[in-house]
Amino acid sequence: MLNDEAAAEDIVQDVLSTCVEMDAGSAPTHSIRGWLYQIARRRCIDMIRKRRSKAAPLAHDRRVTQHSFAHAIDPCTTPAGRTLKRERATRILGVLDDLDGDLRSIVVMRYFQDLSREQIAEAVGLSPRAVKSRIAKAISELRQRLDKLDDSTIR
Repeated sequence: MLNDEAAAEDIVQDVLSTCVEMDAGSAPTHSIRGWLYQIARRRCIDMIRKRRSKAAPLAHDRRVTQHSFAHAIDPCTTPAGRTLKRERATRILGVLDDLDGDLRSIVVMRYFQDLSREQIAEAVGLSPRAVKSRIAKAISELRQRLDKLDDSTIR
């Protein structure tokens, strides 16, 4: 979600320390995995919001594709093809970054972390049907925003 390995490690460490420091009375009554995802997701959204408030308006133009999104870029045989795919992925990630934090996190969990709707529902505290609806809404918004880009080869 963060496109920053060090920041992600910091959040995982913070979430685990929160888990260790909590008292027995505040332990989750449902799945610990879902509870940990909820905490980590909230911390990621908070960090993204802080970054956005500090970021320059043209920050998306300078984005570097991170290792966590490597599978989102199709391998091509020519250098020009790889460059085109990398530029497309950068634009898509820029548009993805502009989505609402909740929608963005659901898209990342579904398409980049390959979680099922049920797992996402558990992590965000929604029903699987609501997750399905939000995925559809996010995809629709992504399509609309990508259609506004001048490069017709993105599709």
